[in-house]
Amino acid sequence: MGLGDFWKSGVISVLTDFDTCIQAVELSDTEYVPYLNEWEYYDNGNNIFNFFIEDLSYYNKNSITKEKLDDLYGECIEVINYDDAMVYKYDYDVRTRPLDINQENMSVYLQNGDSLQVQPNGKLSTNNIYLTTGRTRLTLTGYDLSDLEVESSNSDEIVLVARDKNQLVYEVKANSLLENLVVTFINSGKESIELSNIRFERLSNSVEIKQNERISLRTGKYYFALEGENIKNSKISFAGEEGESFFATRISNGEKKVLYEVEVKRDQEVNVEIKGKGEIRCGYYQNQVLSSFNNPYNSIYKIENGIKWDDATNTYYGPYASLEKGKYFINIHGENLDNFDVSFTSELNQIENVLLVKNQDSYYKYYMETENKLTEFEIKLLKKLDASLDYYSIEKIMDEDVLNTIDLKFTPGEGGIISLAKCENEIIVLKKEEFCYGPYISLPKGVYELTIEGDNVDLCDIELTADNGNSSVEYVKDKEDGKLLISFELQDIISNFEVVIKNNSMEEVKIDNYSIRSE
Repeated sequence: MGLGDFWKSGVISVLTDFDTCIQAVELSDTEYVPYLNEWEYYDNGNNIFNFFIEDLSYYNKNSITKEKLDDLYGECIEVINYDDAMVYKYDYDVRTRPLDINQENMSVYLQNGDSLQVQPNGKLSTNNIYLTTGRTRLTLTGYDLSDLEVESSNSDEIVLVARDKNQLVYEVKANSLLENLVVTFINSGKESIELSNIRFERLSNSVEIKQNERISLRTGKYYFALEGENIKNSKISFAGEEGESFFATRISNGEKKVLYEVEVKRDQEVNVEIKGKGEIRCGYYQNQVLSSFNNPYNSIYKIENGIKWDDATNTYYGPYASLEKGKYFINIHGENLDNFDVSFTSELNQIENVLLVKNQDSYYKYYMETENKLTEFEIKLLKKLDASLDYYSIEKIMDEDVLNTIDLKFTPGEGGIISLAKCENEIIVLKKEEFCYGPYISLPKGVYELTIEGDNVDLCDIELTADNGNSSVEYVKDKEDGKLLISFELQDIISNFEVVIKNNSMEEVKIDNYSIRSE
C-alpha cells in the first residue's frame, strides 16, 4: 500500500480491484496528509504504507515530488519509473513522517543539554515524543559511538538491532500509548560523544493479540480489530483490574472485519477475550495512525526546556508560549504540589477562571478556555514549603465535551481547609462555635457532591457560598458511614467557592478532609 497524487491513486486502486491500495494525499505544511476522503484502509494500523507515487502528467504546489520527499522523508531505498509515474519506495511506514532531532530542533525534543554532545558520564534524554502502539526504528548517527548506551524508562521494549562505530540502530516497541517517550543516551566512556542526528521511523502501527490475553494499557483511546472471512458477530470483551468493565463501542461488524473502540481511563491491566465466528485471520489493537511523532495538541515542558527557576523568589516560571483561541488542559506533575501557589498570566495579565479539576499530591490538572489568542503565556509556581516540579504540559482539547469529572480533595492547611482552631496531626479539632473555611476555588456548571470526613461531622452547620461570600449555594445534606454528604447544583461557573463548617454543638468535632466531585 502507498500514498499518491489524487488521479493516480484512484486509477491504480480501481484497476487493481484494490489489491494495490493508494491513498490520495496532499502536502500540508511539512507532511503529506489524506486528500478529500480518508479511506478505511488508511486508518488500519495493521497495514503498511511504504511508497509514494508521483504523477508526472500533473503538477501543483501540493503534489508529490522527489525533491519534497527527500527534504521531508530522506532518501528512499528504491526508485521505479512506470510510464507517467514515479514510485519511491521506503523501508518504513510513510504515513508517519520521520522525526530527525538535530541542532536545529533539539530544544523542542531534548530535555537537557544545549547541544547534541554527550559529555563523559553525561546523558541526553528525549522529550515531546508521542508514540502510539507498534514498532519504531531509532537510528543514532555520529562519530565513534562505541561508548554510547541507550535506555528507555517508559517504552515496553527497546532492542539494539545493528551497531557500527558511527551508527546505532534500535527498535522500540510500544504495547500501549506513550504520550512522552523518554529515551536516554548515556556516555559511559572517557571522551565526549558528538551525535549528528537522532532519527525516529515508524515500522508498524499495531500490536497483535491472541485469543485470550491480559495486556497492560496506559490511559488513552484504542481500537481493537479482528480480520478474516465470515466473522460477522464475532465479539471482543474487556475487563479491567478487579473486574472493572469498559465502555467498548463496536463501530464495525462486517464479514471481513470487526472493530471496537475502547476508552481506557487509567493505566491498568486489561483482560481481552475473543469469541470468534468464521475464520479469524488476525487480531490486533492500535491507536490512531498519526502523521508525525509529536502530539500537535500537547506540548511538554521540563526544567531548562521551557521552565526556569528563580532563586530570589522561589518560583518556577515559563514557558512564554503562544496559544491559539480554544480550550486547554494544563497538567502539572511533581511532588507535594499543594505547597505551590499556581498562577497563570498572558503578557503579565492575570488569567481568571482557570479551573482546578484534579489535585492529587503528585498531579494537578487545570482547565482553561480562552476566546482570544494568548501570547507570552506563563505558568508561575511559587514554592511555599517543600515541593518539587517534574514537568508540566499544555494540552489543546479538540472534543466538544471536554470538561470531564471534577475530582478534588482538600486537607487542613493554606490553600485547603483553613481554621484558627487547633490542628492535631493534620486534623482540625473544632470546639463549640469554632469553624473552618476554604478552599476558594472556581467551579463550572454542574452537579456536585461534597463529602466531609472526620468525627461527629454530622453535628456541624454547613454554609456554601460563592463570589467572596456574596451569594449562597443551596444544598441537600445526608450522612453515610460517619461521613457528611452535601449535594448541590451550579447553574453557571462560580468563583471563590467557600465551604464554612461550624460546630454549634457541645461535642468536639474533628475534620480530616473533604472532597468535591462532579456527578
